[in-house]
Amino acid sequence: GLEAGQTRLRFKDVDVGVVETIDLSDDLATVLVRARLKASVADHLSDKARFWVVRPRLSGGQISGLETVLGGTYIGVDFSAAGSPTQQFEGLEAPPVVSASQSGRPFTLEAAHLGSLSVGAPVRYRGIEVGRVSDYTLREPSGVEVQIFIDAPYDAKVTSNTAFWNDSGFSVALDAQGVRLDTESLTTLLLGGISFADRSAAGGASPAEAGQRFALFAD
Repeated sequence: GLEAGQTRLRFKDVDVGVVETIDLSDDLATVLVRARLKASVADHLSDKARFWVVRPRLSGGQISGLETVLGGTYIGVDFSAAGSPTQQFEGLEAPPVVSASQSGRPFTLEAAHLGSLSVGAPVRYRGIEVGRVSDYTLREPSGVEVQIFIDAPYDAKVTSNTAFWNDSGFSVALDAQGVRLDTESLTTLLLGGISFADRSAAGGASPAEAGQRFALFAD
């Protein structure tokens, strides 16, 4: 859907550039897009910046990019002042879950299995959605690592005493009161979900460092 001289580049819904040429690489394996950006954003063009084609998507239980159905495809941009200046980038296949300007902190969870978790799955604290799963990778020699991002100011709730657990799916209990079916929400049934809480009754522990690793319990 990209067109030379027509397709715009946008950051926070503001036009910051335009596609000038579209061509193929010498080996015909990739598409090369040359774009010109406004001088006002030049200081934020580093190797940490990210580009992706915006189109209708269903991710994380939300539909995005519907405006491109009528307005046409455009390229989304996520600028970052950090990193080294560069003018060559590899476009993302999907938009980033967390933008560079978003306030909060990332953490890493270690688990034996990924289960039903997916990118965009919610992270909850006392039932309130305060973050999301941003990525996951295999962990050698076994298990998986789940990257999560907790939005500010809720990231301060994550301390060295915090426990994370997978609250995906549902549980059924049969007792004298009858049958009980417990589940967080329809979103966690479809996409998975994570909850966390402080294991210390007294609390008072200092906030965890960004990137700190925690175990992800099965329940």
